[in-house]
Amino acid sequence: MGRLFSSRPQAVTLLRLCLQLAVAFVLVAGCAQGGGRGDTGGRRDTNTTDAPTPIDTGSSGMCSPACPAGQVCTDGRCVVGCGSGSACPIGTSCCDGSCVELPSDVNHCGRCGRSCLPTGNTCSAGQCRCAFQPQCTGTDTCCEDGCQDTMNDRDNCGGCGIACGAGMNCEAGTCVIAPCEPACAVGEECVGMTCMCGAGPACAASGESCCGGSCANTMNDASNCGGCGVTCTGAEVCLDGSCTEDIPCTPACRTGETCDRGTCRCGTTTCLSSQACCGLFCTDLNTDATNCGRCGNACGAGSTCCGGSCINTASDTNNCGRCGNRCDSSTADTCSGGTCRCGSSGECLIACLLGACFPI
Repeated sequence: MGRLFSSRPQAVTLLRLCLQLAVAFVLVAGCAQGGGRGDTGGRRDTNTTDAPTPIDTGSSGMCSPACPAGQVCTDGRCVVGCGSGSACPIGTSCCDGSCVELPSDVNHCGRCGRSCLPTGNTCSAGQCRCAFQPQCTGTDTCCEDGCQDTMNDRDNCGGCGIACGAGMNCEAGTCVIAPCEPACAVGEECVGMTCMCGAGPACAASGESCCGGSCANTMNDASNCGGCGVTCTGAEVCLDGSCTEDIPCTPACRTGETCDRGTCRCGTTTCLSSQACCGLFCTDLNTDATNCGRCGNACGAGSTCCGGSCINTASDTNNCGRCGNRCDSSTADTCSGGTCRCGSSGECLIACLLGACFPI
């Protein structure tokens, strides 16, 4: 040492200079490693990253090295932002070049790139929802009124709000003309899922078929006997779906009547239900004196047919003077000459007792 320095004060000065240089070197190295963050006890900026902060080059306005995707260089630091020198506000994140709120953004719900569409239409607390209900599952699509099967829903066929027209169904997301179930009968047409016969409803009665746009009973229609267009000829009639001239009468004809192609006749006429066929004529057995009660039962002279019985109306108190004229037993006790009488006198005004009128 004595050879290098001529005096002790020079050596001390040189030693101090070396110590100062050493301290400066340590400080510079510490700043380079600490990234210039200095005080770690303060509030941390939520828009910064944990990566080393690039150095601001000054005049260029750029950070070196360049900031990663989704960050911009601001005041020499890389921060979350979506435009040159523009950082996103606190509480938002940069997704696809836009500042968004991940808890509520339907295209970035909970994280960047997580879209709720098409199974959801809102984002709440970072969770996709559909019309404030749970997110749709499977093949359902979220529409304004909730989850819908757009492959089969007539009101949302192929997409939300696409409604099929009247008489159409939604099949595989396409509106198609709806078939009738069960299938329409021969001659009928399916119109709007309803079977029609011409302009009217489908034929519903037993034995009916749709023939030429109208319903016909093929069991008894001579123009459509057994099927549409089958016509009976001449004296034939349609009976149980077959053309025939041998037609039974239902119900069976009464005594004296004959069956003529399904119609009971008395001679050439048809008797009323209250009449009977006697010979070749219809008559009322209740009033006919020549057929009283039965055919051929003739009443004798002086008798009248009343209710099917031969009655002498000159003396019968139940048919006095005429059928059905009953003498009042309180004012008369006999029928004489077709007149109600009390004893040998006429009918009493008040009472007939022992053949005399009372009071006298």
